[in-house]
Amino acid sequence: DFSKIEAGKLKIEHVKFNLAEVIGEIITMFTPMAYKKNLELICYPYPEIPQQLTGDPYRIRQILINLIGNSIKFTHSGNVVLRVVTHGQTSDTLNIRITVTDSGIGMDAASKQRLFTAFSQADTSISRKFGGTGLGLVISKKLAELMSGDIGFESKLNHGSTFWLSVPLAVSDITPQHQKQEQLSGQIILIDDLDQNRLALRMLLNQMGLETVEATTPEKIKPLLATLEQKSIIGIITGINRSLLNNESYICNLSSIIREVKLPCVIVASAFEQNETQLLQQYFNNEIIYRCTRHDYLKIKIAQILRGEKTIMNDSVITHSDHKLDQTSWENLHILLVDDNAINLKLAQTFMENRNLRVTTAENGEQAIQLAGHKHYDLILMDLHMPKMDGFNAAEHIRSNPGPCNKCIIIALTANAMPEEKLRVFNTGMNDILLKPISENGLFDTLSRWLKQPQKSLTGQITAEPEKIELPVYSASQGLELAGSNAELANELLQMLLKELPGHKQRITACTNLSNLADLKYHTHKLHGATSYCGVPRLRACARELEQIVDNQQHLKIDKARYDLLAAIDSLLGYSINEL
Repeated sequence: DFSKIEAGKLKIEHVKFNLAEVIGEIITMFTPMAYKKNLELICYPYPEIPQQLTGDPYRIRQILINLIGNSIKFTHSGNVVLRVVTHGQTSDTLNIRITVTDSGIGMDAASKQRLFTAFSQADTSISRKFGGTGLGLVISKKLAELMSGDIGFESKLNHGSTFWLSVPLAVSDITPQHQKQEQLSGQIILIDDLDQNRLALRMLLNQMGLETVEATTPEKIKPLLATLEQKSIIGIITGINRSLLNNESYICNLSSIIREVKLPCVIVASAFEQNETQLLQQYFNNEIIYRCTRHDYLKIKIAQILRGEKTIMNDSVITHSDHKLDQTSWENLHILLVDDNAINLKLAQTFMENRNLRVTTAENGEQAIQLAGHKHYDLILMDLHMPKMDGFNAAEHIRSNPGPCNKCIIIALTANAMPEEKLRVFNTGMNDILLKPISENGLFDTLSRWLKQPQKSLTGQITAEPEKIELPVYSASQGLELAGSNAELANELLQMLLKELPGHKQRITACTNLSNLADLKYHTHKLHGATSYCGVPRLRACARELEQIVDNQQHLKIDKARYDLLAAIDSLLGYSINEL
């Protein structure tokens, strides 16, 4: 990235995206890292930001990953707080400012001056202790400037730092996110002993239409009820921070008070998975939700509990998704997950196991080759950049050697979406690319594209999903029909197409990122037209599909459709050598 920026070759995308989803994915990604250090990771509710904005979500994600990652790395106790605010709007552009504030080590004046210098951290002792080069902030600043934005910071030694990203985004949908959700009414007693956590919850509840009456300890609940009108109180929200998760005395006392006052209660826990909340589960049934859940899901969950609707704890940060799939439909599938990052492994493994997928993990390419050589996996998720052996070499080895996984689906995992890397991915035999940080929706979008799931019939029995009919590579009868029953003309048209195919393949292969969509559409349309007069049904269908996907701007489907088209070209070229 640094080299491309310096050479003026890095391009900024302009696509529609949901900012709340981008931030929610990043918070989910960093929650385990923060909680492992017993830090509170707090994301304040957003103001009235439209659902659809236009900009470069990949570069915004890249910058925020750097800022939040640094804050967690340099903070030993306390919290990391993320806020989103708006500061100025025109008729079609909204200026967004995202701040990341920590209670970490901070910086002195001399360190601040060196901060945005390439390959230089604020203090050489920091590099020795924490690792890293400091280059991430340099790249982040340059990316912000390429998006017509900026990065700045405030810091005081031993008193933490605040970094901010400011970027203008085009408005695609003027309806604010929280206005599309049902509003509640009434008062809530809000208990949380940490000010930042309590303030974030207050803002969230206010957005839902609820007023809050607040205190720091459960003992204040009954005195508050005595001074308020009982009818106006619809429930109690209690935040449980990291230090209280295993405090049995506190949790037992809270449970006793809640049972006595007989009001709906929501426990908002600073936890990432169920094994961290075992003590809470002994005292509370289905009222526990995770603090770092995406805000739209958090609101839905709170509303369900306050209304007395049935809910389950698992339906939270680690299981929310737009995919309404029957979990039994995944239970016979086995995934090999390869990544050297423990957090990435844990996150992706949790997502998949909650859908009843069987998951085996490996930490480098050598382990992946060993596992894939002895057992069949339905799909391999392969990180590209790992020690000992990277994902490129591992995938190439699996593809080129006989074994149970020789022909299985391999999906590349990478944070780098550069054209050269994409091309190398497909050249080494991998089927698709999944961008990091991994989100649940993104993961299951990819799995759903490649895995055949058994579906339930109307009788409740499991039946196999109908297989997609594979069109023939070449049809002599169709070619003859298209040429008006003129066999000589049919052969001539086919030979013309075969002669052009290598050039078509080269031009389509070169269109490897979203900035090449116009060229991709042009070259695909030209190839589609050429196939319309020849008996090549598979190639014609693949060209038509890719052209439609580009027209509809279905960006997540482009890479697979392009791969299918290139494979169809290869199939026809191979077929012509042997059969025609």
